[in-house]
Order: sequence, then C-alpha cells, then structure tokens
Amino acid sequence: MTEFELITLFNEFFDDTFSRLVDFMTGTFDMLISAFFVGSRLPKVMARLVVLLYTLFAIATSVPTLAATFRFVRAANLLKERTSDPESIVGEIFLTFPNVYAVMPVMILILIGCYAGALAFFHQARKGAAPQATDLG
Repeated sequence: MTEFELITLFNEFFDDTFSRLVDFMTGTFDMLISAFFVGSRLPKVMARLVVLLYTLFAIATSVPTLAATFRFVRAANLLKERTSDPESIVGEIFLTFPNVYAVMPVMILILIGCYAGALAFFHQARKGAAPQATDLG
C-alpha cells in the first residue's frame, strides 16, 4: 500500500469513527430529551420498552463505532511505523503522533458513560425529577 493510500485510509477511518460517535450521541440526546419531557408520565411497561429500545440502539451503534475506532487505531499504527523511514513523506506530514493506544479505551469509556448516564437520567426523570408540564407551547 502506498503512503498516499494509507494517509487517505487514516483520514477516512478518522471521519468514520467520529461520524458513528455522532450517531450514538444523537440517539443519547434523544433519550435524554424524551426522558425529560415524558419520563415521569410513562407507565411502567412503556418505560421498560423505552429502556429496551435504547439498549438495542446503544448496542447497534456502539459496535460499529468501536469497529471504526479499531480501524482508525490500526491505520495510525501503520503510519507510525512508516515514520521511521527517512525517505517517507509520512514523517514530514505527521511530525508527532499522539498515543493512539489510548483512543480505544477512551472511546469505550465515552460509550459506556453516555449509556449509563442516559439510563440514570431516565430513571431519575421517572421518579418525578423532571417537570410535569412545560411552557414551550
């Protein structure tokens, strides 16, 4: 694989990783908004259904996010290996590399933290912490 192709893949994997993370965060934000407005008014069966659907959504978006993150880290490692070659243009473009081994654990912490936080917020809203009526109309 040429250096140009490797750099292009690195950029694509980077974009893919954060695009998928944005999808996960959008669904989490939707969960928070719905919990805030209707969480305390949902019957128990509907609340369980919401938690089940959000859990399925979280799994369905977390797995591709982590897969894209793995590909990003792998491409970064390949680029890092190429920087040792003095004739490589990779060393000139990427003067310093961050610690790419920290990317995967951080991404896992973000996904788990957002999931757990959204569920905790939903259960707190179910207890009546959210307002019963709003004046948004």
